[in-house]
Amino acid sequence: MKRFLLLTITIVCVVMLIPVSCNRYEKEIADCESGSIEDCHKLGEIFVVKKDYSKALKYFEMSCAEGKGNIQGCYAAGLYYRTEKDSLQDYKRSAKLLKIGCDNNHGKSCNTLGMLYLE
Repeated sequence: MKRFLLLTITIVCVVMLIPVSCNRYEKEIADCESGSIEDCHKLGEIFVVKKDYSKALKYFEMSCAEGKGNIQGCYAAGLYYRTEKDSLQDYKRSAKLLKIGCDNNHGKSCNTLGMLYLE
């Protein structure tokens, strides 16, 4: 599956003649899709810097892995769902992600979850 994904991305990049931008995060994306929590979190951070928040959210949620992964990813995704003003604002999803972080002793998650309950 991993090889197929890499091959597909490479073919698309060659056909579209934009190899530099396609190959930039090819390895991290393939590794994340294969279950690498660290690469998922790294991609989330990369896409925050690039201001592509929907992709950042996707990778932060993947890194959270329902509490079995990166707790910082749970916090980042929960915070995003809480503060977004567009159609992605979702207090229930935010509370679920923040609770995962809080249950794993992440102080910022507990604090933000408490503030969410007060709203």
